[in-house]
Amino acid sequence: MHDSNYCLKFLKIKTRSQNFAEILTWGDWLNYKRGRKNKSWLYLYIFTPKICAWGTTSNTSDRLRKACLFNPKPTGKYDRRVDYLMLKIIFKMPTVWVFKSLGKATELESALKKQFGQNHCYRGIPGRCRMEISNNIVEMFKKTTHWKSLSWSIREKFQKYLDKAYFRFLKHPDNPKRTFHFGDSLEPGFLRKVGFANLVPAIEKVLNVEY
Repeated sequence: MHDSNYCLKFLKIKTRSQNFAEILTWGDWLNYKRGRKNKSWLYLYIFTPKICAWGTTSNTSDRLRKACLFNPKPTGKYDRRVDYLMLKIIFKMPTVWVFKSLGKATELESALKKQFGQNHCYRGIPGRCRMEISNNIVEMFKKTTHWKSLSWSIREKFQKYLDKAYFRFLKHPDNPKRTFHFGDSLEPGFLRKVGFANLVPAIEKVLNVEY
């Protein structure tokens, strides 16, 4: 069994049959969580039979919204956002599942990590840690027709974003306690705040987002 199918089967067993749903549209997600007492779920994105990713989401910090897979407008901080956007372009929109945990959603997240003996929430992408995985996603992304179709100027500016913001873990100039890891840097206004407003149009074209 491929890792993605194993993850899906494992989570279905863990949460029991009535506690999960496949999400095809944004409306599906709103309808699924509406009226339910629990406010925390685990999501599973299946990009291919061998490549998947998972994490937790809640009503107050809706990471399904922040991932920009259903809605192209970035909002808030979310460190895995750029990874997911690149994977969507590489492989197309993933199959999305959400699971209600019988305990805390983080317990489901930890159970999957334990099953695979790892500390990150990705399967099928080479890398021992998040930094290696994100670097490998970037390298995969640069082999796509989409990337190759972009102008040299756009690609140069996006590379600057990767080097100077995405992999740099910048601190907010007005609040040094706030560090922007990976996709956190797409938070609206942050790139402008740190002097990279000129990179925003290139980011929009590369990642198919709209500020």
